Amino acid sequence: MKHLVIIPDRVTSKRLSAVEMARRLSDAGYRITFIGKGGDYSQIDKFDYFRFDPEQTSTTTDSESSANEPVHPLHLLLEELSPDLLVIDIEMHEFVLAALASKFPVILFSVFFNMRKHKSMPPLHYDIAPGMGVTGFAFTIELAWLRFRLSKFISNQREKFKRRGKDKISKLENYAEMLGLRLADHVVFYQWLIPFLYCDLPVLVLNPIEMEFPFHPHYLISYVGPMICSDRANLPFIPKTVESGHDIENLLDSYRQRREEQRLIYCSFGCFFGGNDLKFWQKLVEALGSTGWDVIFALGNRLKAEVLGNIPSNIHCLQFAPQMDILSVADCAVIHAGMTTVYECILWEVPMVVYPFRVNDQMGTAARVVYHRLGLRGSREKDSPADIRNHIERAINDQAIKEDIGRMRNQIETYRKKNVVADAVKRIFEAAR
Repeated sequence: MKHLVIIPDRVTSKRLSAVEMARRLSDAGYRITFIGKGGDYSQIDKFDYFRFDPEQTSTTTDSESSANEPVHPLHLLLEELSPDLLVIDIEMHEFVLAALASKFPVILFSVFFNMRKHKSMPPLHYDIAPGMGVTGFAFTIELAWLRFRLSKFISNQREKFKRRGKDKISKLENYAEMLGLRLADHVVFYQWLIPFLYCDLPVLVLNPIEMEFPFHPHYLISYVGPMICSDRANLPFIPKTVESGHDIENLLDSYRQRREEQRLIYCSFGCFFGGNDLKFWQKLVEALGSTGWDVIFALGNRLKAEVLGNIPSNIHCLQFAPQMDILSVADCAVIHAGMTTVYECILWEVPMVVYPFRVNDQMGTAARVVYHRLGLRGSREKDSPADIRNHIERAINDQAIKEDIGRMRNQIETYRKKNVVADAVKRIFEAAR
């Protein structure tokens, strides 16, 4: 039995993907061990788990550090575990670099769509789809990449000057040197991911190729489908709602038994965005409070229901909602275009109205939702309450959206049924012989 060590990020959505990936690999006969900074994975399917934080080493490494540091502690742990393969989140740079300095083979996994420059692939933080509108021309995509790369270069230089060699890249360069590596030999700096991508490591992309814009992926990339963790509410690192489970179940039962003309609208914008989006929530109250629809707001940890003012009786505010249960009976989801929620909407064939934040990959994900006719895209800044309401009505009644969501759901199910991620890992083992 081959032994895989999985090293996930601490971001909740990435942890969920890592757990589902581990389960599929375990079903294929691999032994799984987790190494991470937090989240007790030993409580999940009895996976082996070792808590470890390499940043305790890397953050003490700066331009004045000696090059004659002792062997990295991760090496000692890996020697003890003796894995056949390390499977590491693409943003866990300290782990990746320490693993590269070891004798063990490494592959990466990523929840992002394509991050490498391509003529038909805009940078992921741009709301651009090839062939759609004025922005979809090839020269516009090229300009977007030029603008992004220039911005990234200026930002990197500013940080290096401002922090006097203690910026993220400089720290990782020094950390790599401590490990006996030259960072520039292993990374490329001006692709989409900040601060860099790795040159020569295989990557498992936890998305379906069918959700991409049309292109031919880089030879190191394998699209293995999304990792939808259906029992996520039971996992130890998932926050629990403050409302009683009994009350929520009664609420959902009433929706399951509702009349055909009744509608249930689910609104959620994740926990990642740290800004103040109170005004948009107030727009939603005005847009949806005057309808005959039932509405659930999942407010997360950024907002309390009291700040929304007088909330109409058809709107139910939850702090942390049982999202999968709600989507199983919802008619439409108004969301931020976070990938976890997008895939759960597809799983339950719920049409989406996406209002992405201008952070990370949400704009690019929203562009793909519209491109593949899985939902509609709104504007947080420009849309009025009437616009929001109209988008929802259109999404619910659009037969093309329903059909395309159904097709995409079937594609996603195929990745799960065929255990494509296990096949990709098997191919990597065979290629390494």
